[in-house]
Amino acid sequence: MGEIGTLTGPASDYAPIWAAVERGATLEDIDRNWTFDRLCAYSEYQRMKADFKSAWAQFYRDQNRRQGDG
Repeated sequence: MGEIGTLTGPASDYAPIWAAVERGATLEDIDRNWTFDRLCAYSEYQRMKADFKSAWAQFYRDQNRRQGDG
């Protein structure tokens, strides 16, 4: 991935890093301890978690709407 701080590719190349930073990992920690595969897996986990929460939110909205109609 190159040196941290040398952003040269498209933003999507750095999405896994930003996902980890957003959750509290420091750039120094990522540079030293995270592999690219770990970053990608963590980023995908965060996306799946957001999708899961969104699906439950939609379920409850639908339930509340049905109760209001009945």
